[in-house]
Amino acid sequence: MPVWLVRRAAGDTASAWGSSSTLVRSLDRSITITRTTTGEGLIHDALAASRFYALVLAAFALLALALAAVGLFGVLSYRVQQRTREIGIRIALGAGTRDVERHVVTLALVPVAGGLVVGIGLSLAATRVLASLLFRVNPVDLPTLAAVAIVMLSTAVLASWIPARRAARLDPVRALQAE
Repeated sequence: MPVWLVRRAAGDTASAWGSSSTLVRSLDRSITITRTTTGEGLIHDALAASRFYALVLAAFALLALALAAVGLFGVLSYRVQQRTREIGIRIALGAGTRDVERHVVTLALVPVAGGLVVGIGLSLAATRVLASLLFRVNPVDLPTLAAVAIVMLSTAVLASWIPARRAARLDPVRALQAE
C-alpha cells in the first residue's frame, strides 16, 4: 500500500528530499521511496491529460479553420470565374478596382456572417447544457464570442482576397469576348 509523505520546505527542495529520505529510512528500512516531487509537479501531472486534450482540440480547430478558408477560397474562385462576364461589364461601365474587390469580398462575407449569427445563436442556446460542465467559467463569455467572430470574419476576408484581386484585374474586353 502506498504511503504519502507531504512536507513543507522553503528554499532548496533537493536538501529537503535528502533529509526526508534519511528520516524515513531511520524509521523503517523496508520503506522504499519511489518518487519525489513538488506540489507544482503534482499539479502539473494532474493537469497533463487535460492539457493534452486541449492541445488536440486546438489543433483540430485550426485544421477546421484552414479547411474552411480553403473551401471558401475555392467556392469564391469558382463564383468569380462563373461571373466573369458580369464583372467585365461592371469594369467596362466604370467600376473601379476597389468596387470590384468590395463586391467579391461581400460575396464571401454574407454567408460567413449568416453562419456566425446561427453559430453564436446555437452556442448561446447550448449554454444551459454546458453550464453544469464548466467550473469557474462563464458560459456566456462575450470576449470569446467576439474573438471567434473576428477570427472567422478575418479568415473570410483573407480567403476572398486573392479571388477579389483576380476579379479586379480582369480585362473587360477579354471577359466579354470569352463568352
